[in-house]
Amino acid sequence: MNHLYKLLSTIRSLLFDTLSPAICVNCRSVSENKEGLCATCLGSVTVNDTAICSTCRARLPENKKICHKNSAYLLAAATNYSNDVARNIIWQYKYRHKPWLAKQSGKILAQFLEKSNLQSVIDSNAIISPMPLHKKRERKRGFNQSLLLAQELSQLLKLPIHNTLMRVKDTPRQAEISDYDRRRDNIAGCFVLDKGIAPTIKGRQIILVDDVTTSGATLNEAARALKTAGARKIIGLVIAKA
Repeated sequence: MNHLYKLLSTIRSLLFDTLSPAICVNCRSVSENKEGLCATCLGSVTVNDTAICSTCRARLPENKKICHKNSAYLLAAATNYSNDVARNIIWQYKYRHKPWLAKQSGKILAQFLEKSNLQSVIDSNAIISPMPLHKKRERKRGFNQSLLLAQELSQLLKLPIHNTLMRVKDTPRQAEISDYDRRRDNIAGCFVLDKGIAPTIKGRQIILVDDVTTSGATLNEAARALKTAGARKIIGLVIAKA
């Protein structure tokens, strides 16, 4: 019954957005486009200008690991979760069943890629890999928000998408856990490599895409699984870091 309600709610929202004037999901004003966010609100998102170390969160102006070389991945966060608009977009996107907001999130990623010059360290044969959801949670939500972001990024960078990882444990949401050690334990062993993709990623650069990161435990666990399989370098690309 819950799944049916969400399906009907999504259909109703899509029909409403198609037949009615475009309304900004943030400020509720009439927008100039049908993508969910007006130009004023999109412009109020403060976009970062560099990647950071995933261990100590130090800025890395040249997008290279220069402080903690043993870090599992390079963290590339387009903006900060403290930004009201970015936080609202992510919340509406994930929990109010508005998958079309992936396009607006893609615009934020595009601004970050340009401002940070991150593309200068992305290989031409890199693979884009969305953070997987457990099948049960994906069925409940109706979509994987990270996959939709990966599709937007694929168009921007002209790089292929591969679902390199599978999530094999349906754990409590990380957002519900405040302690880092408990977050790490909660996510431990959640990801396994898709065996069919293993030969493809060996020696390759992987752009691991997710919507938001807080402690980094999820990205770290996923990156560890990819590194174990032979991936050369992992870039954790997210809309926002908290």
